[in-house]
Amino acid sequence: MIAFAANAQERPADAAAIRAHIESIFQAFIDGDQDKIFATHSEDWRGFLEGSHAPIKGIDDYMRANGIEWPRPANAPKLTPYLPTGTTYKVSDFDVHFYGPDLAVASFFGEFQRKDGNSTITLRRLRIMDVYAKRKGNWIQVASHTVIDPDWRAAQMSQPMTITPQIRQRILAA
Repeated sequence: MIAFAANAQERPADAAAIRAHIESIFQAFIDGDQDKIFATHSEDWRGFLEGSHAPIKGIDDYMRANGIEWPRPANAPKLTPYLPTGTTYKVSDFDVHFYGPDLAVASFFGEFQRKDGNSTITLRRLRIMDVYAKRKGNWIQVASHTVIDPDWRAAQMSQPMTITPQIRQRILAA
């Protein structure tokens, strides 16, 4: 048996297709497009998401683990976006490695951001490792390990918090 491994530079078209797929998932979450989220993950999806205490098995469990009522009732109203208006995404430190003609692992950081005046605020920064399989000629996410980036979380926790009059009142009452 011949071992097969390649980095993104050796398979630029496949690496670009996987990155575009990942970016379409970020956009689907921004838009609240549940059908797109469902379509971009395999039926036999496996993995962990932030806060999961056991492996998530299957697309239906993946959808529910993301707080999505699934399967959606036929008469359900159209959903609104999950994130505030003006939210964008950023993918950084993207790396993909191919372990066969139809298997790849991508690791990267993904951020949901929005503009606040002249500055950009990161709403959430994720540390992600996705497994992709080529099925029926197209790449699809078959597994993932997704968590809030611990370095980003620590930085957020060390920032001073604005105490509103309502929060102050609750603290004093306690």
